Amino acid sequence: MDNPGFEIPRPQYSSREQYTIVPNFPPEDPRASLTKRDGSPGDYRVIFTLAMPGKEVFATELNLSLELTRGDSLVAFGANRTEYQVEVRQEGKAVGGIILGKNQAGRLATALVIVKASSFIEAQKTAYEIIAPFLSFLSFTSDVGIEIAGYQIIELVTQSLMCSWGAMGEVKSMTIPSGYERFISNKTTRRLLAAYREGMNAGNVFYQALSFSKVIEGMSNVLARDPVRKALRFPTDMEDLKLKGDQIPELFARFLGKKFSWAREYFRPLIRNAIAHLDPSSDTLDIDHFADVNVCERAIPVLRYMARSLGCRGLRVVATPHTMRKQGAEHRGRWGATILEIYAPREIEIHNVLRSLYAANDGGRWVFGANGEVQPFENISAYAQPRVRDRFTPEMLRDYCEALGARPFDDSFYMPDGSATLVEEIGRMPSRHTTYTLADEQAKF
Repeated sequence: MDNPGFEIPRPQYSSREQYTIVPNFPPEDPRASLTKRDGSPGDYRVIFTLAMPGKEVFATELNLSLELTRGDSLVAFGANRTEYQVEVRQEGKAVGGIILGKNQAGRLATALVIVKASSFIEAQKTAYEIIAPFLSFLSFTSDVGIEIAGYQIIELVTQSLMCSWGAMGEVKSMTIPSGYERFISNKTTRRLLAAYREGMNAGNVFYQALSFSKVIEGMSNVLARDPVRKALRFPTDMEDLKLKGDQIPELFARFLGKKFSWAREYFRPLIRNAIAHLDPSSDTLDIDHFADVNVCERAIPVLRYMARSLGCRGLRVVATPHTMRKQGAEHRGRWGATILEIYAPREIEIHNVLRSLYAANDGGRWVFGANGEVQPFENISAYAQPRVRDRFTPEMLRDYCEALGARPFDDSFYMPDGSATLVEEIGRMPSRHTTYTLADEQAKF
């Protein structure tokens, strides 16, 4: 097959992507009847490209003609060796031979094995369970880490190709929702956000699954104390997931319309085994077994979706007394405002605003607004008060916040563990805006 080339958009998240290329033979060619997307019984050549841990495990582009040359590791070949051939025996029985190749720098770069299989998937499984245990052995004897960056599987009779590589996720805009320019975290928030970031960063599929499950369990415990929070469900329509990828329909089909609690129970044995994977005395998931890796890889997109959807709601709370007064030609004081915005952990039109309520003095005129999903604790009848500023009062704001589990007007509510992190957005203001010093502003009150 001549250097196949095709352009593929980067995935939403850094993940292992799989592609299959099948040649189109003319009808009279005997190989035409053998060409199948899943592969046919016969011999397969499987080449694993290796990588140094933490380096080039995820690629920003895929060039099949170069992928086998970009392999690298921390294992140096002997000065006069071009390759090593290793016979692998398992349970006292020969299961295959591995050819280890080096790169231009003289370091171990590839591992090749030829297997008999009925399909690409069987070839993938057979080759992985021959090569992965050997790499674990070599990692121990050489005292270095060895990662598998990807692999190519070639069906010898048709030259059909399946490849799987770690693909770097797409670049995304920095997102700080409106009202979060100042962000204070607490102990629970830090722990859960740290687990989410660990899951996003992890290369080990078991640790990825474990990290996302920690977020799911932690947030489920927090939300269980929220009497007004509705049980979260997966959308009933696949498009509402707002996820990209050819495998998404297959991976999410069984969960559509189901409660998150149902999915938690469905994945509980997997997570229990992922935790046990960290215990060397347990006989559970094993990174050297293809089936164990595969089941975790298929679960991770669903676990990631749940972890992100279960994220904390955010509140923007404004209670500014109306003190504005006119002194001569100037106004002194502040325009009054009572504002509550509830931010959802999922995409809702603009800025993830689930609910917005305000009664504010807009330059001398009181205005009221109520947008988004009405919450069960709201006093809707108050919104019809004749005087606009009475439609949403500071007392109502306090009651609404307490219903949401927040007490923003109670000093003891802040920093219960004695520590906090303040993140402040700093930057140049647009040219049409005027900036003031703190002393300038304080002089006006």
